[in-house]
Amino acid sequence: MPGLTSYNNTRISAEERERAERDFVRRFGQLSSDQRPNRYWELESQHGKVEPLAVIDLSPKRFVRLCVRLGDQEKWHNFCLRKSTQKVKQEICHLFGVDEKNNKHARLYYLDQALVGALGPEELKTPSRLLYTYHPEDGDVLEIFFPPSFSSRPSSKRIAARALTEPSSETAAVATPATPDAAIPLQKAASA
Repeated sequence: MPGLTSYNNTRISAEERERAERDFVRRFGQLSSDQRPNRYWELESQHGKVEPLAVIDLSPKRFVRLCVRLGDQEKWHNFCLRKSTQKVKQEICHLFGVDEKNNKHARLYYLDQALVGALGPEELKTPSRLLYTYHPEDGDVLEIFFPPSFSSRPSSKRIAARALTEPSSETAAVATPATPDAAIPLQKAASA
């Protein structure tokens, strides 16, 4: 089609022609040499070898690796981001061997390692909300607590204090305040 000058009554510019020819070389360059049309060889001599475009995967993450805490126990687990918080809570209870009838009384907290110093822990209250809506990243923490009949009931201050005093080794620099004054916003956020 080297003689084509217009398409649908629109003139084909030299720039458009060059882009189309380079795309032609790029696409047919991925085939074996015996499958390439003659026009490919003409355009390759004119434009040179054109590298294929980079393949970029823009699909969203499906899994995240989180640290899960229950009392003194700590385990790392991969969670599907499309699960509801209720299903995540059930999965955590199963992970620690907690009886299923007790998991409906469990309270689940999310500690974003980047924001725990400023905002404190976030309770995952809505059972139907999907995990991806909390925007978890690898290395963040889920902490599960049970009412007083099962174990001591947590307070937001206790969770925040624990997050600041016992950060994971991967995020110690982010979660630990540099001075005692840096913990003041956390205490205000926890008491609100």
